Amino acid sequence: MTERDLQRVLTQSVQDVHLSDAARRRIRLATKEERTMNGKKLIGIVLALVLALTASVGIAAELGMFDYLSRKFGQDVLPGANNLIREDMASGENDYATYHIKQAVYDGKSVSLFTEIRPKDEHTLLLNEGWDMDMPYAALAEATEEAVLADSRSIAEYAAENGMTHIVEVSVNLLGDVGWSGSSEWHSNVVTLLTSAPMEGDTVQLPLEYFAYDYTTDTAQRVKDEIALKAVKPLWTVSSQETFDLPEFGIRVDGVTITGTVLQSYWTLDYTVTDLEKA
Repeated sequence: MTERDLQRVLTQSVQDVHLSDAARRRIRLATKEERTMNGKKLIGIVLALVLALTASVGIAAELGMFDYLSRKFGQDVLPGANNLIREDMASGENDYATYHIKQAVYDGKSVSLFTEIRPKDEHTLLLNEGWDMDMPYAALAEATEEAVLADSRSIAEYAAENGMTHIVEVSVNLLGDVGWSGSSEWHSNVVTLLTSAPMEGDTVQLPLEYFAYDYTTDTAQRVKDEIALKAVKPLWTVSSQETFDLPEFGIRVDGVTITGTVLQSYWTLDYTVTDLEKA
């Protein structure tokens, strides 16, 4: 497979994509030698395709979820993705905080919720998951390492100095047999959460709970809610029907398809087993 082959696949599948010089260099690096591909070579070409697309389409206007991803993980936004985000999906509260699911997206394979949590009064200090009262406050505030070392106050001490009588850990949990994961950040006593989980189907009914644990009273509150989401269509799909053998794995590759959605890229390998023992 050569650079021309890859360009042909891209051009046929995504008409408005123009390869940048940087993307062309990535493709050349992945395909510079004409030889039978091995497993490492195949991965290189798949990554080259993804990098070519993401490098050439640029960054669209930021929304909350995308701003968070860019800030935390350096991820870019594909054009058209903003239009597929669902806004203001749900709101809830308990004794300590208000929860606002500002944005959500479901692509038929995974779901992501973007939530902002604010304290209900100035006497409540919110914590994201993974913190406790004995940890240094400066670290919670994402200060530099030098600032953390210089500030010896714990979170509990900081709260006491500022008249905060409750220190509460907050989260949004997906209910049921779901292997969900999350990422969070804390700024000025506002907790921002990105919660994600694998899902399948055209639509999903998503049961969830707004959770709060009060360290100062050792009590927890769980308020249940549910949202419905319809799967959005992929933003782009590229594929190649190039056939090549991978004898060390006992298979023949019959094609590669990569699908880009709002937040994920998925790729599928079609193959035929040629050596059952090795496969």
